[in-house]
Amino acid sequence: MKIMMIGSDAGAYGSALSMCHLMKNFNKRGVDFVGILPSSILRADIWNEFGVKIRFVNFYKWIYIPKGTVYNWAKWIYKIILNINAEIKVYKIMKEENPDIIHINTAAIGTGAIAACLSRKKLVWHFREFVEEDLGARFHGKFFSKCLFRKADARIAVSNSVRKHYQMMIRRECKCIYNGVNINKFYYKHVLFHNEEIVVTVPGRLLKSKGQYEVIQTFIELDDMLGNYKMYILGDGEEEYTKLLTELIEKYHMNDKVIMMGYVSNIHSYYRISDIVIINSAKEAFGRTTVEAMLSGCVVVGNDTGGTSELLNNGNGFLFDHKSLTLKDVLLQIICDKNSAMITAQRGQKYAKEMFTDEKNASEIIALYKEILNG
Repeated sequence: MKIMMIGSDAGAYGSALSMCHLMKNFNKRGVDFVGILPSSILRADIWNEFGVKIRFVNFYKWIYIPKGTVYNWAKWIYKIILNINAEIKVYKIMKEENPDIIHINTAAIGTGAIAACLSRKKLVWHFREFVEEDLGARFHGKFFSKCLFRKADARIAVSNSVRKHYQMMIRRECKCIYNGVNINKFYYKHVLFHNEEIVVTVPGRLLKSKGQYEVIQTFIELDDMLGNYKMYILGDGEEEYTKLLTELIEKYHMNDKVIMMGYVSNIHSYYRISDIVIINSAKEAFGRTTVEAMLSGCVVVGNDTGGTSELLNNGNGFLFDHKSLTLKDVLLQIICDKNSAMITAQRGQKYAKEMFTDEKNASEIIALYKEILNG
């Protein structure tokens, strides 16, 4: 079996990481693999270890952040022309590589779908984001996007929330296959709240939709009640939003308590010293960082939306909704009853270890490949 997977970027977040883990597990199982990426600039610490074939084709995503300027529309026309050229190149690569299945790794791109149809290749589309709700983006030509989504032989959603979203959008069946996480890297037994200083970690890209600003505001309000604590903000992102966070920290003289770390390649090291991990995204499609923190044995606190709700439900973590039960309420509950919080963390760790392994993820995807090839 030979798979051609088309990804949207070569970065250190979300779909790119998931593509890395799939490649590694496909290799272990003897699945032949070729990847197509839009950039030749790879993070060596993520990709170089896999030793698989990567082909580079210059193309753009078919989603955009609404701004409405003449410049942005002109830029999009340029991108359309470039994407048409990219589709021709991908078609030629398909003829050359002759894969059994084309797997588009994200809803944010359409490159490869038309080429797959023209080549009469089986097409699998992986929905890893809501697009509108989590990225604040829109499809350029949503009708066209929906038509291509319907052409796929199979559609994978990373959570039941995402599955329901796309089933309603395109009126076609989607299969929920949760992402996998490297158990060996993140699983860790450590004693929570064993120091006087409480360590809090807030992972994720620095974007308004990730809600780091509101988390810092909450800790400013609770500063006197929480006592001795340290918060690590992990991730890079939008320059303006990063500046806004920095200004908030400096305004309230929180520099010694709230530390902006930027992008870190050793995120598991921070989980291992953390007592509490907070996920305040407006709507996570899945929540890789949530699972990583659960596996690390941390008390995980998340916004009660999207994939976060699925992961932390049934007592696997703590959920807040900014209305009847705020982040402030949940944090006070944890601080007042640390023993119960530790039991919740243990339950969440056990659940994550059983449900979200790389091996389970790869097995379910390969089973789907075989199903559509034999169907």
